[in-house]
Amino acid sequence: MSDCRQNGYKSYCITTRNFWRVVNHFLELAKKYYGVVFVEDGVITGGIGEYLNGLLAKNSFTNTRVLGFEDKYYSHGTREEILEESGLSSVHIEKAIKSCSK
Repeated sequence: MSDCRQNGYKSYCITTRNFWRVVNHFLELAKKYYGVVFVEDGVITGGIGEYLNGLLAKNSFTNTRVLGFEDKYYSHGTREEILEESGLSSVHIEKAIKSCSK
């Protein structure tokens, strides 16, 4: 993620722990950016990223990506191998950020 900032991508990171502080202002916050990338640490289906992506879509903000685990079984492997297979590695996250940028 630091590579994205070094390459001039403006970013704001919200974790679920501090998300509830800004939830009432989420739409206004999102509109300050050209795109939004949600990174789930669980399955996409039914996750907060999917919910917020829908909220943005209802308000005509569609330049978004939701990354997370598909609802499937992942074989055993190292953390890095599983993140790579699921599209959650730092390389995948950076590609998603770039795809939401001008």
